[in-house]
Amino acid sequence: MSRNQKRNGLPKAVLLLVILFAIASIPLMFRNETMAPLFTPRENNNDTVNGVSYEPVSHGSAEPYEPPPEGYYPYQPYEPYEPYEPPEPTHVTIYMDESDAFQGSLILINHDNAFDFAHLSGLVPVVDYRSDNLRLSHAYHMLHYSIIDPLNAMVDAFREATGLNNVGVISAFRDYERQREIMEDFIERMGRDEAFLWVAIPGFSEHHAGLAFDLGIFIDGVPHTFHGLYEYSWFNENAHYFGFILRYPENRTDVTGVAFEPWHFRYVGRPHAYIIWSNGFVFEEYIDFIRMYDQNFSYTRYFEGVLYEIFFTDELQIDIPIDNDFYISGNNVDGFIVTIIHIEY
Repeated sequence: MSRNQKRNGLPKAVLLLVILFAIASIPLMFRNETMAPLFTPRENNNDTVNGVSYEPVSHGSAEPYEPPPEGYYPYQPYEPYEPYEPPEPTHVTIYMDESDAFQGSLILINHDNAFDFAHLSGLVPVVDYRSDNLRLSHAYHMLHYSIIDPLNAMVDAFREATGLNNVGVISAFRDYERQREIMEDFIERMGRDEAFLWVAIPGFSEHHAGLAFDLGIFIDGVPHTFHGLYEYSWFNENAHYFGFILRYPENRTDVTGVAFEPWHFRYVGRPHAYIIWSNGFVFEEYIDFIRMYDQNFSYTRYFEGVLYEIFFTDELQIDIPIDNDFYISGNNVDGFIVTIIHIEY
């Protein structure tokens, strides 16, 4: 660029600045003198701007710091955590084995249900534990230990009621071989059909369990047939108080399959003997009767001031209320009969 060009260009820049300044000054040239000023500086702290009063804001004076008193906590502590405690149990679970269904004082042994000799136990010689009021035809008679005390108590009560002490056991536990010998003897004397009404087939006799016995009347030390008549009817009327039943009553052969045997008594325990006696059941009927009740709908019965709860179950886990006496017996058919003692007066 030449020096002349630089000179000619400078006035043009100055002229442009002058024009811009003139344009910016036009509003000031036409401003009305009566218009409010765009900004009015405050003269004091109570000035108003456009009708709005502005008061000074006071922040106060700072308080001197004072430490909190001893033991003071700005936040209340949480209550101590109490761990969860499960409710006290109300039942205890009893675990059974399948084989337990074939043992106990309530096992049904008849023509349809054999005794399982694998569970034979608890036999004791009666002569070692008998009452002075109990007679024995042989010193080798054996019974399950659980029925010795009830049997002694029964003959003692008979002596007290009648003055007689001439009743005793003439047949007790029998093994398979002894039952076979008796059966063969009856068949030889009576014929097979008649013998089966009086003698159980070997393996199907209540005598195998040691829970049954035959009574006899002893005269001059010699045993005679127990007929259950006269003074001896006392046993039919009172045996249930001691846990015994007349196993083969008269006119019930259609159910039991056995002819009337007034001498044959079976231990089933209390209160079952009383329930059987009071309802006119035979043992087969009682087993079917109890099977109608389960733990949710049990059978209850008062007997001599005690409330009994009885039910059937085929479960291997049985819930029993805590702090209650109980006993469980198999029925030798399909499960267990549970007896719970709830209230004792």
